[in-house]
Amino acid sequence: MKSVFTLLGMVLTFSLQAQNQISGKVTDRNEQPIAGANVYLEGTYDGATTNSFGEFSFSTKNR
Repeated sequence: MKSVFTLLGMVLTFSLQAQNQISGKVTDRNEQPIAGANVYLEGTYDGATTNSFGEFSFSTKNR
């Protein structure tokens, strides 16, 4: 029975540390993709660089 509570506690802990997936596309005024643009959340180290199609994707923890 003790191991069931331990397992339940571990599952709840992992679910509380949820992550969000952030993705998008960076374009200029003419809707052309911008490759190599840095995208980040201000005040964090979370971010990514766009690919050749202007697309980016990264995960971040809830703060």
